[in-house]
Amino acid sequence: MKRILITLVFTLLISFMVTSYVSAEGKKEYESNRDGRYGMMNENDFNDPGSYNMMGGNGSYGMMGGNGMMGGNNFSQGFGNNSDTPPGDRLSIEEAREKVLAYLNERRMGNLEISEIMEFQQNFYAQIKESDTEQNAFELLIDPFYGNVSSEPGPNMMWNTKYSPMGRGNSEGMPLLEADAIVKAEEFLNKYSSGLESEDHADIFYGYYTIHTLKDGKVEGMLSVNGFTGDVWYHSWHGSFVQMDESADNHS
Repeated sequence: MKRILITLVFTLLISFMVTSYVSAEGKKEYESNRDGRYGMMNENDFNDPGSYNMMGGNGSYGMMGGNGMMGGNNFSQGFGNNSDTPPGDRLSIEEAREKVLAYLNERRMGNLEISEIMEFQQNFYAQIKESDTEQNAFELLIDPFYGNVSSEPGPNMMWNTKYSPMGRGNSEGMPLLEADAIVKAEEFLNKYSSGLESEDHADIFYGYYTIHTLKDGKVEGMLSVNGFTGDVWYHSWHGSFVQMDESADNHS
């Protein structure tokens, strides 16, 4: 009987050790796959379109600049799909525009309109502005295959002082002027990128500026500059630039 009990305990111990090892290895694989897709970014990953740019950088040029990770979002519908296989043809930029208009209509955001839509390899990007003030409100991403519309991560969620959950409706002015933001962007690009420069004007949002980045004089991507701290956050999730649409029919 004693031998049976010893054998049983030994068997259970071995089983527990194997299960723990498998669970640990599975977690490692999951985290590896997750980090490969939504990798934490530093200056060495600057030109990696697959990185999700949750944190990274350092000092006054930190890619984040705020506190903590991104939280929830009260105007987000969810982005993308768990499947790695696209369901069919890619959306056109006109279809992406219709998705954004439907998104705004569903939320009864009649005071908002589209000011700009850009197509990138990984997503469509839309700037939304207030119809009455002409002030930029927030930024959206559109999945190029599924058409899901969501709030853009990064500055749009962390730095937007009026429309993000972290902003609490605050629309106070920014101490950092547009010209200063462009200087910050240029300093950042000179330090971390090769061959990129900033456009000579910025799109002004509540709490931050978004500036197109250029390569050989053509749009390459964008970055944002915090209007209070001067922190710079490169939008690393877009991929290669395709085209831009700034047509006038933007109302929801």
